[in-house]
Amino acid sequence: MITRRAALAAALAAGAAAALPGTAAAARAAAPAQPPEGLDVPLTLAAEGEAGTVQEPGFALGYVGAVWAGPAVGATVRFRTADGWGAWRPLPRGCSPAADRGRHGALVPGGRALAFQVEPPADATDATVVALNTTDGPVVGRAAPARDGLEVGTVPPAPSAGGAPGRLGRGFRYYSRAGWGADESLRFLPDGTEAFPAAHFPVQTLTVHHTADGSDDTDYPARVRAIYRFLTVD
Repeated sequence: MITRRAALAAALAAGAAAALPGTAAAARAAAPAQPPEGLDVPLTLAAEGEAGTVQEPGFALGYVGAVWAGPAVGATVRFRTADGWGAWRPLPRGCSPAADRGRHGALVPGGRALAFQVEPPADATDATVVALNTTDGPVVGRAAPARDGLEVGTVPPAPSAGGAPGRLGRGFRYYSRAGWGADESLRFLPDGTEAFPAAHFPVQTLTVHHTADGSDDTDYPARVRAIYRFLTVD
């Protein structure tokens, strides 16, 4: 049986992991909404730590991730900006990279805050956190251009309509793994073997993964790099 972790890895391996609309709203100054062709890809900055303590990673927070064992709900997070500490807020449990090991996790936007603190649920154990920034590191590569013309699939004709199946959707603009700057080395162990070996099964269902994580950041490749790093490493 394919595990949740393997399914996530397989989904990330699909070239269309980051399907995007053809247009986007204007982005914040640090990141364009529609990256120019061949955009430079910065190194993902990451700082790991323990939950329950104030974390100051030394760079602006793009995302904050947390993983813990124990109760699934009850975690909270707060952020510190130049104006001081914000209020505590619930840390929603999300797609955990450790779900196969009975652990829970969450990845939330950091809003470019300077520091953060995560309090895991009561009775939680082995709680760790990670701060991520996928926009401000030194350039380590150049992304491939976005692609056009992705066809989502077809739908069968209505019983009374006859004729050929209709198009479900076409013309989506999307970024391949090379387009959003996937660091392929994250998928390999120190000895060079794949951490998540490819597994192939007859298609049973299709799941659409999206980036509706509460962030208003329109630098979609940078957002997917954060999700990818969290799922493969943490």
